[in-house]
Amino acid sequence: MRWVAGAALLIALCGCNVSHRKQAATKSAGLELVLLIDVAFARPDGLYAGELRDGKPNGVAHCWPGAVQLSALAAAARVDDRWKLPLSDYAAALDAHWSVVNKVAGYDASPRPQKPDRYYDDNAWMALALLDTYAVTRNAEHLHRAKDALDFALGGEDSTLGGGIYWHEQTRQSKNTCANAPTIVACLRMTRVTGNAKYAAAAQRLYDWTRSRLRDRDGLYLDRIDVTGQIEPTKFSYNSAMMILANCEFFDATQEVKYLDDARATASAALKFWVMPASGAVEDDVPFAALLVESFLELYRRDGDRKWRTVAASAVEFARTRNVDRAGWHPPKWDTEPRQRLSEVRLIDQSAAARAMLMAEIIR
Repeated sequence: MRWVAGAALLIALCGCNVSHRKQAATKSAGLELVLLIDVAFARPDGLYAGELRDGKPNGVAHCWPGAVQLSALAAAARVDDRWKLPLSDYAAALDAHWSVVNKVAGYDASPRPQKPDRYYDDNAWMALALLDTYAVTRNAEHLHRAKDALDFALGGEDSTLGGGIYWHEQTRQSKNTCANAPTIVACLRMTRVTGNAKYAAAAQRLYDWTRSRLRDRDGLYLDRIDVTGQIEPTKFSYNSAMMILANCEFFDATQEVKYLDDARATASAALKFWVMPASGAVEDDVPFAALLVESFLELYRRDGDRKWRTVAASAVEFARTRNVDRAGWHPPKWDTEPRQRLSEVRLIDQSAAARAMLMAEIIR
């Protein structure tokens, strides 16, 4: 049913030339990519394939790509009401990842898992995507699921290394920025929706820990610290992006300028580190780069500095026009310019690119 609806919508949009031309280019590209995903990646069980190989769906998407796809559908539904039903359908289908282990419920990396393999960051990404979903649908079940996923993520916190959330439930060997930063953002957004002070307290606690333990001198964020205290210094753009977003959310909640200043400092360092001056492309993986673009847009929404909007728009324009093959698919790296049709296409790259384009239309 979803494939039929998606195909019909694709025909309707592409066939209406006058209306199509009136849409902003980024909005059109974002919606068309969401449609392409729905047609090519959708499975009969309501989930999505994890990749295409030579044009054919392969496997099933894991939890993180699923969360990115749900967030892309939520963005699509914000600009086109026809995506509300597919959004709700996919949120329900993702219950295939839901599992209860020792009375603790959360999203597993795989659907219908044979044995538990649960990640705290997966659940933070799901909480964010479900909060986006709830903002569109106002369906209490989506908010309930978001709270459950966020509570699972918070269950990964303990006093080892002075605080912070682990990455993986079963091993608990490291505490990663990618688990802590999205949990902070989800806690602040959950506080805004529910007024529950426990999430605000958790956000502040995790923010203080992450900033003190994993922020480098240049204002960017390092990948992780393991339980021995050894730091992995690799920098991925999405880690800094999520801390920019955390600062934006704290500014909204407190109106304290120090958070906006912190967001600007990290964004300025990120601009120098990842954005290529000549092309405007972000030199990182598409799912990471897309979040950096979104963080620039959200910072612009707070401080009104057109620089951030211009940087984001240039990055999106590169993705729309140059970071795409002849079939309309995006490669794993944002700064790559495909010269031939891609033989392997990952869902997460398409979903992230689609959301970035739609967010660039939403935040103008």
